[in-house]
Amino acid sequence: SDIADAIRRGDKRFLADLPGLGRASAEQIIATLRDKTARFAGPAAAAETTSSPDGTDHQVVEDAYRALLAMGQPPSQAKSQIKDVLADGKRYQSAEEVLAAIFQQR
Repeated sequence: SDIADAIRRGDKRFLADLPGLGRASAEQIIATLRDKTARFAGPAAAAETTSSPDGTDHQVVEDAYRALLAMGQPPSQAKSQIKDVLADGKRYQSAEEVLAAIFQQR
């Protein structure tokens, strides 16, 4: 996906042009998602509450949740947005796909 490629490239301009994102949010998303090998401490329990019955990987859900928090969204709003997107039954392969679906709903 274009969003995943932009994150891998560190393309802040591309991400900042997405609806609802600015330069600072783009930088935070890149910092959060670019290096998938690092394990982040944080709200694993919150990510569990947003796990998907359709089989979307738990790590994908957790990464999307953390990205939303990095963008400054309150935890309850981030959980709600993820639950809404996962309710469509689609299996998401990456946090970028989840985020793209959230931003397309706006």
